[in-house]
Amino acid sequence: MSYDRVIGFGIDENNPKGAVRPLTGKESLYFYRMGVKPIFHDLKKMMGADNREPEKKIIVPGAKSFLEIRNLIASAKNAFLITDQIYTSKNPLTSILLDTVENGFPVARLDKGNHTLRYRFEVDPQTGVMTQGDYNEKSGIRGGQEIGGCTDRFERELEQRPGETYEESYKAFLSKYRRRKDPAFCDAVPFGDLRVFGGYQTARNEIGFAVKRDKMLIVFEGCEDFWHILRGDMTVIDPPKFFEFEFEPKQAWGELPAGARTKEGFKAFIYDTMSNLESYIQEHIARSYINRKSKAELTKEHIESMFGFNEKSLADLGLSNLFAQHAEPHSKFSAVQYSLMASNMTLQEALVSSQQDLNHHGNKLYAWKENFNELAEESRAPTTFQTHLFRFQNDNSRQQTQQPVAALS
Repeated sequence: MSYDRVIGFGIDENNPKGAVRPLTGKESLYFYRMGVKPIFHDLKKMMGADNREPEKKIIVPGAKSFLEIRNLIASAKNAFLITDQIYTSKNPLTSILLDTVENGFPVARLDKGNHTLRYRFEVDPQTGVMTQGDYNEKSGIRGGQEIGGCTDRFERELEQRPGETYEESYKAFLSKYRRRKDPAFCDAVPFGDLRVFGGYQTARNEIGFAVKRDKMLIVFEGCEDFWHILRGDMTVIDPPKFFEFEFEPKQAWGELPAGARTKEGFKAFIYDTMSNLESYIQEHIARSYINRKSKAELTKEHIESMFGFNEKSLADLGLSNLFAQHAEPHSKFSAVQYSLMASNMTLQEALVSSQQDLNHHGNKLYAWKENFNELAEESRAPTTFQTHLFRFQNDNSRQQTQQPVAALS
């Protein structure tokens, strides 16, 4: 993956994961205008873990809605776009979803445990060259613990090093988290038991924006995602094509409210702020809806719906006895699980057989994103929203808001 894009303030671009450096004059001006003291709070320390991945997702009807969201942020009195942190050149990303077999029969251990494992890679649309990939494991949104209206997800990942095989990289991924005494959910799964059951491709813009709440300034990374679903054989399911705005916190600055001075209180404050922002944005973008599922969960649902097996179709296909033989005592095995794994391809088989098609379809998404970026460049017109405030429940601010105009036509 590419890690050269920075979102936030006081970041050394040559060492983005290093200590926060003194603010530049331009950065200090942001804080002065917002009336916030530049006191930095480390999210990783305050959130209680370095692998938490809280994010909010809104499905919008088309790419034009991304421009509406930018305008909504830019026209708020208590928020702003970080205009020099809008990144539009990110290469298309392919995520191949993996789950498990035992003795050749699909058992989908990750799916049952509300986790997903994916192998991800980018491809340069100009050269067709595939970057080094990574393994990425996330807990699910459905069934996860909610705090302040935000699901408390966990993420683990490790980039594949040059020259490593897929198996060597997978073993290195497992070892990384064993050393941390935080083993991956798939820790006991041998590489030979992993099979492809689907995937998705994404073309993404990344934008930095900040929102003031009380005496705090929270910096977010917003993602404008153009994405579609891949079947188990890596062919594209199109339609549907999705346009999704998601955002996650990157930094927090300012004076902590009384209720946010413990780790638990701080996390609840950040998550509650995200939930309020999500609701406000969704209410002001026509025909949008809040998405409570991850891309992996939506992918699974669409693949399942394509098969639509029932008991009669099981018998017609001669699968009834097969499922009876392999069903687990505590879990009724479904034809859907079988269908998800029907391709029975390993990761390497999927990449060898489908690389050219994956590149082609990823480039189509990238072209769609580029068309939107040209529109965005040409649309530096006055905002379609009146000046307004993002509002938060239990907000200490007594400022009055002007209601924004409804969405663009």
